Parts: sequence; C-alpha cells; structure tokens
Amino acid sequence: QLGHRRGGPSCDSKESLASFQGPTHCRPTGMLLGKGRRASAIACGNRFTLVLTTRMCLLACGTPSIAGYRDASSWGSAQELPSLVGLPLMQLSAGGHHAAVVTAHGTALVWGKNETGCCGREYPK
Repeated sequence: QLGHRRGGPSCDSKESLASFQGPTHCRPTGMLLGKGRRASAIACGNRFTLVLTTRMCLLACGTPSIAGYRDASSWGSAQELPSLVGLPLMQLSAGGHHAAVVTAHGTALVWGKNETGCCGREYPK
C-alpha cells in the first residue's frame, strides 16, 4: 500500500527510514500497473489498494478478501479482478474492509466484508 503501518518510529523520525525492512516502506513508491496502463483514481482500505485506470479497468493489490483470491506471492502486484473485467468502470471507493465501483451505466457494485450491512445486503443476525 502507500506505507501505512502501526507501531514503531513515526515516518517523520530520523531512524524511521533506516529501521524499515521488508515490504513496508514509509516513503511513497510507484506502483507497477503494467505496460500502457495509467491511473485515473485510487482508493485504499485496510491492507489493500485499488487503482482505476484511464481505460476503465480496476486493478487491485493486497489482501485477497478485497483484491481477489490468488497466490500470496502476488499480493503486492496490481492485477485485474476477474469478476469486473469488461465492465465500463467510472468511479471507485473503499472502506476499511469493503470496496465499491460505479459503472458507466450507473450500476453500483460492492464487495468485501459485510459485517454491518456496509455492502448493501442484510447482515445475518
């Protein structure tokens, strides 16, 4: 994601950049979207990032509950969600554990954890 993390030194401290190891960084880094793909909008949630491209496709990376189920080694690479391929996507938004897109036809599609009915479906009691 864009460097969100909990605990440890703050991003403003001198030791912060030296103390980071592994896949989490405090400073912004570019995302690889693929050849010819350009971002038009981005939305971030808890452990996932969504990118809407100028060609109306949605790329996702991060945890599989939102970004799509795939091998853990590919969580960090932005990939299209198979269920949304071919839809003319215009807008996107993300909450902590859910995401939403709006198509050019005005259809709202929402997915993720529906813990409190946030996906527009009745929450089981």
